[in-house]
Amino acid sequence: MRPSPPEYLAWLEPYSDAVRELALAAREFAVSRAPDATEIVANATYAVSMGLSYTHTHVKGFIYVAAYRDYVNFGFTYGASFDDPEGRLQGTGNQSRHIKLRSLADLDDPYFSFLFDQALNRAHRPDPPLEPTVVLMKYESVAKRRPTPR
Repeated sequence: MRPSPPEYLAWLEPYSDAVRELALAAREFAVSRAPDATEIVANATYAVSMGLSYTHTHVKGFIYVAAYRDYVNFGFTYGASFDDPEGRLQGTGNQSRHIKLRSLADLDDPYFSFLFDQALNRAHRPDPPLEPTVVLMKYESVAKRRPTPR
């Protein structure tokens, strides 16, 4: 298992222990299932997020984990077209869907793995493959609207 990027850990620091723990567990879930993917880490306006892509840009990403003040979303970039017989995916856009994670147990649900596998199978993979790396998106000039540092 590759370690969390230090910037990601620092950016998550202002969040509650519960949100931070859930975000890190969701990241570990994703990275362990797609170890050859590039990790895109963002310090955005409303959330700190990480995502996975087989390219070196978030544009072709296939999942993301977004930490908000009180919860964590696990997003599927192409989730609108997923097989979701239980109707668990949330969102109304043309493409992306997410699940709001409420506890670590959510990550152990076989249905969650079923959704993740769909994302992994639909991920854009360039030919030839790119070496995995970490890409930081800092958004330093943007005012943050989320927890303030402790």
